[in-house]
Amino acid sequence: MPGKGFTLYVSNYILGSTTKLAFLRPTKILTGDTSSDISMQRARRMIEKCEQEHASCLPGREELLPKRLVDLSPTELGEDYCRLVEFPENAGVRGTYACLSYCWGQDPMPITTKQTTILENKRSMSLSRLPPTFRDAILITRKLKLRYIWIDSLCIMQDSKSDWDSESAKMASIYKNAFITIAATASPDFQGGCFSRSDPDLCFHVKQSGVLDTIIAARTEVTGKLPELYPLLTRGWVYQKRMLSRRYLHCYRNELMLECREQRICECGNHPGRDLYGEQLAAKSKYHNPGRNRLAGSWQKVVMNYSMLRLSKSSDKLPAIFGCAQDMGDPDRGRYLAGVWEKTLGEDLLWTPRKYSTVSHPSEWRAPSWTWASIDTPDGVKFLAGGVGDAASGATTSLKAFQKQIREARCDPKDPNSPFDLDRAAAYLQINCKLIKAHIRRLCYSCRKAMTVDHWVRQHTIAFASFLANN
Repeated sequence: MPGKGFTLYVSNYILGSTTKLAFLRPTKILTGDTSSDISMQRARRMIEKCEQEHASCLPGREELLPKRLVDLSPTELGEDYCRLVEFPENAGVRGTYACLSYCWGQDPMPITTKQTTILENKRSMSLSRLPPTFRDAILITRKLKLRYIWIDSLCIMQDSKSDWDSESAKMASIYKNAFITIAATASPDFQGGCFSRSDPDLCFHVKQSGVLDTIIAARTEVTGKLPELYPLLTRGWVYQKRMLSRRYLHCYRNELMLECREQRICECGNHPGRDLYGEQLAAKSKYHNPGRNRLAGSWQKVVMNYSMLRLSKSSDKLPAIFGCAQDMGDPDRGRYLAGVWEKTLGEDLLWTPRKYSTVSHPSEWRAPSWTWASIDTPDGVKFLAGGVGDAASGATTSLKAFQKQIREARCDPKDPNSPFDLDRAAAYLQINCKLIKAHIRRLCYSCRKAMTVDHWVRQHTIAFASFLANN
């Protein structure tokens, strides 16, 4: 269970001369209610500052709109209703919208868009029918004076594979074009909401002779493991949503935090550290500013971060990272091949599980065995030295030589409109190599002696033939 402690801050709400209190970090007072007008005002100021000053983030207004959005403008039924709107394909309609990032959880979603409900949802949707997380996100969107919000379960038809494949493949543009993504970071499911209540800061009024009055704030700090405190950050689908969004508004347990392409800053005015919010949260600025490590190394870091996250469906492993692949596509990388890249394949093949004991294989074929996407492991994968570790000089001479020996690699979808349904029969890797004689010996763990080659071959001839037949 999370533990509690207190941290002292000096308030810059009523900040006078704090020379004698320089050891305390300046902060704004937290009210303990992230739905308060104070929290919303601070969020707006953080967002406005980003929009006006951060060149990497860009405004994000009047961008191309997704196929479907939830329209929050008042209907004839009043402000307690919203409706689904659909724009013609390739119409080039522009506007400003928000996205929602949240955990679905295990319970059935109370309202979704299906082939049987899409017309009803277009007419009207009562806010009372929506789960708490949706309602809170809509409230935040309206307070930010935005008309539209994109919510996956409402904007993608949940019983249409073709619609899901098509809209999931557009995930990169949907989140990149959004003005902001609202994240229910502390909620484990759609029932948890975006807002939270906690202990407000306990304030002490300090009077000193000859100087202005100062406020000292004692704040309750909640500590614990990442899955307990911020379950959203452990989810695989969320990784690309965070990375692709220009602004990501985290709804935490005790305050709001804005994470953009240049910085992250809390409602209280501080910059949260890596030690508090976990390694997953520290990767966003590096994703957008990779420095010299732009090809194999930058993609491999994405894979290593992503592969440690959780997916409810094993089949989502490739779809949940496809947006990042689209975003990082580059002629120098070549074609995207189920988690690896054609022109950096010599380095991308250097993956290995962090723990072999936790590796499992999907019940249905998902990707060829030479890509990391072919296995499942909660501990993720890593890449051997020569890929990620050589950012400045690029690949080593031996890796470049190996890359030249790769004749061809293919892993294409059966249907171009369904990029995640790969054609197993047409997936292959051809490499030029030399055949040499090799003797294989196995150590007998009971007697610690090497078994003879002939003995080993006889024992494993049947098993090896069976392996070939099934692979």
